[in-house]
Amino acid sequence: MIELSAQVPLHEFQPPREQLVIGVCHHFLLPGEPLLIYAIVGLVVLLPTSGLPRWALLWGGFVLLAAGLFGLQGGVGLVPGLFLLGGAAVRYGLVDTLDRRAGQLAGTFAISLVLAAIGIVVQVNAKESESFFVIWAAAGLLGALAYASGFLMLCRTGLSGVLSTVFVPLGRMALTNFITATLLTLALAPLIGLQQHSIRFDRMLLLAAGILVVQWLFSRWWLRRFGYGPLEWAWRCVTWWQWVPLR
Repeated sequence: MIELSAQVPLHEFQPPREQLVIGVCHHFLLPGEPLLIYAIVGLVVLLPTSGLPRWALLWGGFVLLAAGLFGLQGGVGLVPGLFLLGGAAVRYGLVDTLDRRAGQLAGTFAISLVLAAIGIVVQVNAKESESFFVIWAAAGLLGALAYASGFLMLCRTGLSGVLSTVFVPLGRMALTNFITATLLTLALAPLIGLQQHSIRFDRMLLLAAGILVVQWLFSRWWLRRFGYGPLEWAWRCVTWWQWVPLR
C-alpha cells in the first residue's frame, strides 16, 4: 500500500479494496494479522481525509493517536492516528528530504531511544497497573521511532551498500514475503515443536531467521528475472485494472 501510494498524490489516492480481500483471506490463516485492519482503517479514515489540507492531517493524526493511546486495549487503536501522520509526512515532503535531515534524525534517535528505555523499565514494573496498556503502547511507539530513525542513520554510513543488498529484495517483494512467511510458519512450526502459545523463543527466532534467509534468496533470484514480485504484480494488475508487464 505504501509503495503504491507513493506514485500518486495523497488526495488522488484510494486505498484498494483488494487489500481488504487479501486481509480477510489472510485473517483465516493468522487471526489478528494487520492487513485486514490496515485495509479497514484505510477505507474508513485515510480515504475520507485524503482531501484535507496537510495541517489538518498532521493535527488530526496527533489527536487520533492520543485518543487511541489513552482509550485502547491493544495496538489497533493507534492505527488511524499513525495513518494520518504518515499521510502528513508525505504531504510535508518529509520522505523526500530525509537525506538533508541528518541532525534531526540523530536527535530523534537519541531522544526516542532514551524514552523507550525508560518506557520499558516502567512497563516491567507496571504489569498490574490499570495504565499498563497505555505504558505498553507508548513504549512500543517510542521503540519503533528509535528503530526507524536509527536504521535511517545507518543508511547514511558506509553500511548503506550492505543494507541495500540485504533489505531491497525483501522490500520490493514485501507482500509476497509477508504472505509466504505465514504459510511457511504454519507448515514448519509443528515440525520443530512450536505449537500455539509456545514460549520456545529460541526455536521461534531460528525459524524466523531461516524463513528470512530463504525469502531473501528467492527474492534476489526472482527480481533478476522479473520487475515485480508475484503478488505485487497481481495486485497492480487488479488495482489498476490493466495488464502490467512483469518482465
